[in-house]
Amino acid sequence: MNCGIDIESPANIDDISLLSESVLLSYEMTSLKNLGEDMVKERFLVHWTLKESYLKALGIGLSVPLPDISFRIGHDNNAELVSELQIPGRASNWQFTTVKLANEHTMPV
Repeated sequence: MNCGIDIESPANIDDISLLSESVLLSYEMTSLKNLGEDMVKERFLVHWTLKESYLKALGIGLSVPLPDISFRIGHDNNAELVSELQIPGRASNWQFTTVKLANEHTMPV
């Protein structure tokens, strides 16, 4: 079983608009604009950390641009992989969940 984990703190994010171009697809950026201001940073972190945890589970690190990966995120922050990377010999039945830790860190698994 492959597992990828990434943890990030909202305190480490200064400018979402600057980071979003290197992390999100255009429709993901649009989905952030439809959220209330208090939810934008949290949802951005969910997208970002899901993508990095997926790459870690694949064992390929950050060798793929993050906008090449896409997730559909529900109101409960559970996620469905929309654009999966096709890597020979790698499983394609992924499951994702996001945990918000007590100290405000976001941690997808």
